[in-house]
Amino acid sequence: MKLCLIGGSGHFDYVLNGLACLPDVQLAAFSAGSSGESLAKLQAWLLNDAGLQALPPEAEISYFADFVRAIRAEGRCLVSAEDSFRSTAASLIARDAADGMQIIVF
Repeated sequence: MKLCLIGGSGHFDYVLNGLACLPDVQLAAFSAGSSGESLAKLQAWLLNDAGLQALPPEAEISYFADFVRAIRAEGRCLVSAEDSFRSTAASLIARDAADGMQIIVF
């Protein structure tokens, strides 16, 4: 199932946190709920083994430094190996689809 959120207030956080428990539900889009509504609440969200985590836009994240810390066993990597392979595969599929003027559905 694909889910579209309209508006960044109300149960916004509740819905996003619930997505971690519903692997068959995909957040497909987010939109302002009214004219002039600030989208400042929209953040980058990361879903990994630890669940859904909000990443503040102002946070500077060095994925390379995070990767090095994981190699040194000083913490867990934000992006799992499986997610890295999945995103690479998705990028290659999207590139091939664009080259072939095809529409793909994830």
